[in-house]
Amino acid sequence: MLVKKVVLASRPGANNKPVPANFRLEETNLALDLQEEEVLVRTLYLSVDPYMRCRMNEDTGAEYLTPWQLCQCADGGGVGVVESSPDGGGVGVVESSPDGGGVGVVESSPDGGGVGVVESSPDGGGVGVVESSPDGGGVGVVESSRHDAFCRGDVVTSFNWPWQSHAAVTGSLLHKVDPSLVDGHLSYFLGAVGMTGLTALLGMREKGHVTQGANQTLVVSGAAGACGSIAGQASYVQIGRLDGCSRVVGICGSEEKCKTLVEVLAFTGAINYRRQDVAAALRDRCPDGVDVYFDNVGGSISDAVIAQVLETMEYGIENMGVAFCSMMEGGNLGKQIIKISD
Repeated sequence: MLVKKVVLASRPGANNKPVPANFRLEETNLALDLQEEEVLVRTLYLSVDPYMRCRMNEDTGAEYLTPWQLCQCADGGGVGVVESSPDGGGVGVVESSPDGGGVGVVESSPDGGGVGVVESSPDGGGVGVVESSPDGGGVGVVESSRHDAFCRGDVVTSFNWPWQSHAAVTGSLLHKVDPSLVDGHLSYFLGAVGMTGLTALLGMREKGHVTQGANQTLVVSGAAGACGSIAGQASYVQIGRLDGCSRVVGICGSEEKCKTLVEVLAFTGAINYRRQDVAAALRDRCPDGVDVYFDNVGGSISDAVIAQVLETMEYGIENMGVAFCSMMEGGNLGKQIIKISD
């Protein structure tokens, strides 16, 4: 079978912007005689995510991320379908198609789409694929299978999905999904119902430290991105209204995105970091400070947000006891700090 694949043609350098020419489209032959436990899938959707920029570097800067190799197939989130039975009877015909297409600082986890966090890289992509393929998420259709858990027509996802039109994948790397959960919109398994949604949910529920009835203020950076939009919307509409966030402010990079955050996703305010002084805008939109920060970007934007977490300052080591007792009785507004020296 002749399949199309995308390989990493060149590295942009650690600090340069990636360009389309860093990738190259190639064709390769994929053998249909699957090995035991392998599944042939047809790719429906692939995901591109910010963490992938790190994988374009020879040193990703993160232990859990392996680099993409030059002239080898890239990977990411994807969706596909199984199209033939476990006896491996060849390539079938598609029978149906999809309809469309913290306080704490909660730091974003790599969103590769699919279900899970990328932690390792398989050495081989399956029969007929010469180059090794790094792991990533994906969704597709099973076309043939030598794995008892998958049959023709099954919709599957994985975070070990190569950027190929078809691929032979080890069955243990695939997760069968139910199209009815997303009303047929299979691409949602790479977003709201996939890794980005899970990251947002766990970030807010487990790390956000939202306090019941406290009327807290939540700020989300990268708020119009895949994870940020879900974190903000979920926290406001669900966690916020139920648990205590009465104000949710999103930071993004355009007026159009700001409008979408407020008018569509029900944020109480938005800040365009490209046109506005973020620190000044935060003081205006978060007059009582920031209680919870869902961080998707880091850097200067996060510095500006963190600088808004409220403090009550006491001076002198001799006042440690006074400050402690005051804090225990609720005398502090925000974090109680004692300045000892300049």
